[in-house]
Amino acid sequence: MKSSSSRRTIVSTLIIIATILSILFTSCIGGFGTSDTSVMYCTTSQYWSISSPNGQIEFELRLAEHNTTTTHLAYDLLSNGTHIIQASYLGLQLDPGNIGMNLTHIGCSYSSHDEVEEWTFGPVSTYHDVYNALTVSFIDPYTFIELEIEVRVTDQGVAFRYILPQQPGTNGATITAEDTRFRFLDDHQGYRQYGTEADYVLQKISSITGKCENPLTIDLQDNGLVSITEAAVHDYPRMYLTSNAPNELRSVLASKVVLSGTHKTPWRTILIADSPTDLIDASHMVHFLNEPSAIGNTSWIRPGSTIRDCQLKTSNSLACIDFAAEQGLAYVELDAGWYGKEWSTKDATKVAVDGLNLTRIIEYGKEKGVGVIVYVNRVALVGKIDKLFPLYQQWGLAGVKMGFMDGRTQDGINFIHKAVALAAKHKLVIDVHDNYRPSGYERTYPNLMTIEGVQCDEHPVKAEQNCILPFTRGLCGPIDKAHRFYVMNGATTKTHQLAMPLIVFSPLAFLFWYQNPQKVEGDSGLDAWKALPTVWDSTAYLDCEIGGYVTVLRTSGSTFYLGSINGPDERSISVSCDFLQNGQSYIADVFTDATNGSLSHRTYEVGKSTIINEELGARGGLFIRFCVNDTSNATEYPPVFIGPYHRQIIQDEILLFKCVELNGHKDIEISFITNADFISFDPISLTVSGRPNNSDVGEHTIQVEMVQGGISVGSATYTIVVEDKNDPPRFLVRPASIEFRREQLCCYCFQVTDIDPTGDQLRWDIETNASFINFDEDLGIVYGIAKQVDIGRSFLNITLSDGRGGSDHLNTTIIVRCTLVNNTSGSMMVSAAEVTSVSTHSNMNGTSSSIVHQYVNYSLAHDDPTDDNGSTNISVQVINQWDHDTGDGPKDTDDELPSMILICCVIVSCFSIQSLVFGILFRSRDKRPRASKDEKKKGGK
Repeated sequence: MKSSSSRRTIVSTLIIIATILSILFTSCIGGFGTSDTSVMYCTTSQYWSISSPNGQIEFELRLAEHNTTTTHLAYDLLSNGTHIIQASYLGLQLDPGNIGMNLTHIGCSYSSHDEVEEWTFGPVSTYHDVYNALTVSFIDPYTFIELEIEVRVTDQGVAFRYILPQQPGTNGATITAEDTRFRFLDDHQGYRQYGTEADYVLQKISSITGKCENPLTIDLQDNGLVSITEAAVHDYPRMYLTSNAPNELRSVLASKVVLSGTHKTPWRTILIADSPTDLIDASHMVHFLNEPSAIGNTSWIRPGSTIRDCQLKTSNSLACIDFAAEQGLAYVELDAGWYGKEWSTKDATKVAVDGLNLTRIIEYGKEKGVGVIVYVNRVALVGKIDKLFPLYQQWGLAGVKMGFMDGRTQDGINFIHKAVALAAKHKLVIDVHDNYRPSGYERTYPNLMTIEGVQCDEHPVKAEQNCILPFTRGLCGPIDKAHRFYVMNGATTKTHQLAMPLIVFSPLAFLFWYQNPQKVEGDSGLDAWKALPTVWDSTAYLDCEIGGYVTVLRTSGSTFYLGSINGPDERSISVSCDFLQNGQSYIADVFTDATNGSLSHRTYEVGKSTIINEELGARGGLFIRFCVNDTSNATEYPPVFIGPYHRQIIQDEILLFKCVELNGHKDIEISFITNADFISFDPISLTVSGRPNNSDVGEHTIQVEMVQGGISVGSATYTIVVEDKNDPPRFLVRPASIEFRREQLCCYCFQVTDIDPTGDQLRWDIETNASFINFDEDLGIVYGIAKQVDIGRSFLNITLSDGRGGSDHLNTTIIVRCTLVNNTSGSMMVSAAEVTSVSTHSNMNGTSSSIVHQYVNYSLAHDDPTDDNGSTNISVQVINQWDHDTGDGPKDTDDELPSMILICCVIVSCFSIQSLVFGILFRSRDKRPRASKDEKKKGGK
């Protein structure tokens, strides 16, 4: 009894001490994850340093003083002796237990790597992967959780990640947040983006709020550029960035992380460059931070270009295959709708379109050497890929384009990676669309050939945004940009679009997004894109200004390709051909924008000393292909006429095609005869051009003859049929947005006019990610009843076609709102916001029906750039105390709140300190990890 009483006395005393200490503790020690970023280094702080192979970049990891009683894991990053990032915290918030403060160092190791590796499906054919590495191990003395920090430093940047070894303290635990920070010396400007398809805007670090996408490229003025991104995002959510304190950014995870076994977080990667062109070279490390290929034989993976088929008719699909074979394209993609409505049909095991013979299309593609890819929406993929992918391999499909994927959360990313791995097993290439962003996983599974996660050209993308793209989103991996050269949207020019496949990298490139083969025959742009490579031997960004202009040189074999795009300002560009082989003659195919908005194509001989000078108009571009001028093989490759010899054109459209290919022969004269005044012939580029008007409707002939030494060596007759102009249907009203109200049947009727109805059969094609939307083709009406989950913004793309090649496109936004609800105890105004849900609880007076206390929770939604769908949910609790019998107004409870918070803090702190004290009393003095069960049986305590 005495002993028990003594223990109670000790416990009581400890509780009193703990209470006093808790008050001091909460007032003196900043909580984990707060905005206090001051780190006072003491002379006894521990640190570990590692430098890049060339010695110019240095990374320092420290156990630095947070205040007089605690230390915090932090790092510094220096380039050429100058701080880039300093005193930036590292840590993880775990449930249970946080880790990052008061750690004990238990070991470290250094290593280095130097290897030249092949990059079979990359922008370069080889990569010199050289880095120094450091791994430092820690243990939390209170939770006994072990943590490792792994660091790699290259000559272009640094990458680090957290490793939680498999241990009892983490099995089944959850990472609720990551406390990774990036603290700069100044409030620099960065190219922030809110949402995967939003514009990039140059803003100061301090004004970056919410969830900013990565890569985030920051201009350090005189100290060059850095870009913060991530690599090897696997079994982990995506990282966003937000301003945390002056000059500081903090990581924000898209979801919680459930731990199992040894868990490695993605690499937090900081690319460092002196110029925009150097930043592109630095970005290759993102790819090589991932595991090597898990696919033994990759010979079945075929890079190449693609044409999209939206008509979903057997005849059109076969025509697409013919066009692809002629143009040197690798694939034809059947887009949404082949198995039913993409957002409601969950069975993608059979064709739902009458008359679409998918078996015939696949077999015909094999005959022509063209693979067939099909689009499948997420709702038909989740939980069904184990059945779908073996079936698609059995059908003979070449790949799958996965639409509207969840590329943010841990579960969503895990599903995508599971699908990619399963697709590799069944020899299917993969294109992932929507908010998934690359982080180098295509190195491990190279059948993951392209990824959207970008503002692609199905929208009117501004020219300056295209000039920002390579230095932001382009840094983390391949881009499915959906190029739209043949259906322009006014945001850029034809040559700008023609050059885009050279500006952005994608092993699987969609070159013909909005066009059928019948509409592109005869255009000289086909010559530029014919058999265009999509993987390269070398890539060099020659001259760039972020947002201003970009010039890229890529090589494939002995052929050079140069692409240049321009921003909003006109400029002159000068290209030195000193990259060409010395003593070798080349033929340069030069494509520029003509003054009438069409494409200008000319060909001339160039060499290593040649300088090409061009004027780029606003939003314009330049495309040049340099081919070896091998006259020694002239007899082996004779001059030829280029078909087809029968061409159809509609009045007011531009006729432009190359009719003769000389194959290096220089002593051939061309005789050109035609009965059409509107047709002309350029003897240098050997192209036929013209623009017929109403008087030219009918059939015309062109006679072309090749003469060598006064003797005819061949002739060809071309027939040109000019058809009456088909005035396409038009949308009379083009709304920027359409508003719906929650829980109300709403509809919108599109007003259209069919200007030339003779022979027209109007057809509507609709694309939207709003699942509640229905469409009546007969009336042209969208309608539906929106639910709570639909609140926010969705896209709606509509194409109206007349069956004769005429069409009109409309891109708009669906906004779902709901009616503002007022507080019943008095009016409540919510500015720039609308109430989306209300819950009430009332205590009724037994003798009166008046409300004595009313508690109303308002969940608000407002336009905010921090979310992809344009809305952010905010929870607000309004507490009103109103007595209708006495007439007393709402009681002010503001004065009570701080004291309540303080009391709660003291109570929580008491329990924290008590746990700490009891842990000190009853735990072994040995600071090693807890003894195992076997050790305890032997007497271990």
